[in-house]
Amino acid sequence: MKLHQAARTMIGTPFQHQGRRPGHGLDCAGVVVCAAKAVGVLMHDCTNYRRIPHRRLLRDGFNRDLQSVNRHVMPGDVLLFWMQRPALEIHCGIATPAGFVHVEQDDRVREEVLTLNWRKQLAAVYTLEGAA
Repeated sequence: MKLHQAARTMIGTPFQHQGRRPGHGLDCAGVVVCAAKAVGVLMHDCTNYRRIPHRRLLRDGFNRDLQSVNRHVMPGDVLLFWMQRPALEIHCGIATPAGFVHVEQDDRVREEVLTLNWRKQLAAVYTLEGAA
């Protein structure tokens, strides 16, 4: 199974802050960590963060396990988004052929088209070796 396929299995899971239980509760980082685990890759997992985490929490955590790439988004890439203002990197998802899988607060994991608005908020693109 590829990373984006593993992420798609989580569609419909409700949002839960710091959630790491597919089918029961996930937040956006939980989608990435659990999808990686599902394809046999253990990632560093940041825990004990606030609903609005430290501005570099995701980037610093992902830099331990993921390799930043400078190219067009490909299925299986991990996407990091600016939210609210450029200094606040607090959202992530996994690219799919149709868009990306993510979950936002008070919603459910879903696959969404990577619209121009989302692309404008894209801060970084990462790849997880062996899991794309």
